[in-house]
Amino acid sequence: MRFLAAVVIAACALPAVAAPAPEAASGMSARLRKLGGGAPVYLVLGAKGVEARTADGKARRVVFEGTLDDALWDAQGEVLLLRRGDRVEALDLREARPKPRLLATGVPPGRLTWEFQDRYLNSVRQGPESIRLGPDHRGVVGIAGAPGPLETDEASIAAFEQAMARAALVDGDALAELGARALLPIPAPVYFDRARKLALPADVSCTDDADYAMCGGYVELGPWLLTVESVSCGDACWTGCRLYDPASRLPLAADPRRAAPASLAEAGSCGPYHVDASGRWYLFQEFATPVLCAFGGACAKVEGWPLGWLDPALVVGAEL
Repeated sequence: MRFLAAVVIAACALPAVAAPAPEAASGMSARLRKLGGGAPVYLVLGAKGVEARTADGKARRVVFEGTLDDALWDAQGEVLLLRRGDRVEALDLREARPKPRLLATGVPPGRLTWEFQDRYLNSVRQGPESIRLGPDHRGVVGIAGAPGPLETDEASIAAFEQAMARAALVDGDALAELGARALLPIPAPVYFDRARKLALPADVSCTDDADYAMCGGYVELGPWLLTVESVSCGDACWTGCRLYDPASRLPLAADPRRAAPASLAEAGSCGPYHVDASGRWYLFQEFATPVLCAFGGACAKVEGWPLGWLDPALVVGAEL
């Protein structure tokens, strides 16, 4: 069984007063929306910092320049969390000329997670290290980390917890302000439902686990049905999905999610898929590869790690 640990190093009760509405036209995020001339914009963590890119590949702009160990993008709050060494900083893109604001120091290695207002970031990057951990208390904000995916022994977990306990909150007011701010609206995520299934073709071998009956489960992803075709359970359960035609309820002959057309001999990712606000593009991770696709068009590997769409996106799939 995989053990993961996290300790909240900063928690601040949210003020009861309502936060002001987001400024519509003055901040950096507003300027970045104009970058693509209509094409949706997404943020990417790369070797030299964080960059904004248009989905059509025609424009890009530096958002933060500097080497980072990790970053998270909160599209609803329009805040970038930055990690440099043991320091965690916030970059507020609602400001016209944002500068990093130090939140905490002494934070040990591990993926950043961010939770407030009873919600959490649903990152494009997947894997055990990106699972959201920490308390589920409404009205609490905090920063948490986790040991690496292979550090499952008790000694590693204990060492991580001790390191987190030594981390120091520098600016609790900033955390409270970010947690209390007004949020941009976001579509409700569309996850797989065990009660919503279709009959798989006779030549598809999918065996449900006793506690994980997901074979044939599906969700709508653009013009297709993203359908669970494989389930494998051990210490954890893994699933594979293929795309089905909603009319025939049969799998597509070729996989439009791949960078090059390929046979769907093997099931691919079950998500989550992050669909941009226009409904024309989607981001996801296929194994360890981040991919950007256009519905009805081509797919391409993303250079760097996509942090998500600039505007709040629809999340489809996963959470099985």
